[in-house]
Amino acid sequence: MIIDTDKGFFTLLRRDDHQVDLEKVKNILGVSRINLCKSSQVLEITQCEVGYVSPFNPGLSTLADETLNECDYVYCGTGSPEYDLKITPANLFQFTKAKTADIIKSGVFRQKPRILTGDRPTGPLHLGHYVGTLANRVRLQDQYECFFIMADLHTLTTNFTKEKISTLNDRVRGLVLDYLSVGIDPQKSIIYQQSRVPEVTYLSILFEMLVTTPRAERVPTLKDVMRASHIEQPSVGLLAYPIIQAADILMVKANLVPVGKDQSSHVEISREIARDFNKLYGDVFPIPKALIGEVGILPGTDGQAKM
Repeated sequence: MIIDTDKGFFTLLRRDDHQVDLEKVKNILGVSRINLCKSSQVLEITQCEVGYVSPFNPGLSTLADETLNECDYVYCGTGSPEYDLKITPANLFQFTKAKTADIIKSGVFRQKPRILTGDRPTGPLHLGHYVGTLANRVRLQDQYECFFIMADLHTLTTNFTKEKISTLNDRVRGLVLDYLSVGIDPQKSIIYQQSRVPEVTYLSILFEMLVTTPRAERVPTLKDVMRASHIEQPSVGLLAYPIIQAADILMVKANLVPVGKDQSSHVEISREIARDFNKLYGDVFPIPKALIGEVGILPGTDGQAKM
């Protein structure tokens, strides 16, 4: 946040689930006038749109919510709509030269940002999944409102045989057990089966009206999926895969989607659909952002790197 005072502009750093008490800030800074900067002011001062502002703003003094110290990591803007910065509070305070203080409204909390992530139930998860995604998801539960999807409809796009479909429910059950075994807590997060929520398919049909065939064919991972599954021509279902994925993300109004460093393009079509839908019908959906996480690499028994 950027504030305007009679002593100039300041950067405020706070947790997403806390609200700033401007009266406390006024007393700490010793100012008589304080206002939150308008979007146009933020853009002029930081050269960034609201929502993407970096905590590092040269020339501005920084005041930080002291409860940030309770977090293992803090996720901040980078100036880019596609990337977030993951940093420890200690490093954040060091680099910004922030002064920490009690600047929040007591007993008043904002809703946590919402995350959607999950897996296709293709078989048992293994150590590579734990290193690559599961361990991070367990940590995210305490910082975000998490939705974990078991994307069984997505499995049909590459394997629609009777044999595979007949075992799908068993694989879904196994995926739930895998989630619970690593510490994903249903008291903290929501775990759900994609096909049990009919609104996903309703929404995907509506979203298909907003995406042209050439745009769907340009999704970077389409050819990779076709090559890995030995598919010469994509079915309509496979072509619509990223549109159904957009319905998954936007149905729960996710703010963030955890992805690997090379997978941010997965979220881009969801962002386009959200913007186009909002342009037609008003501000219905948040514009989701990719949350770039630290993905571990686990050497396989064949000597090749595995996620």
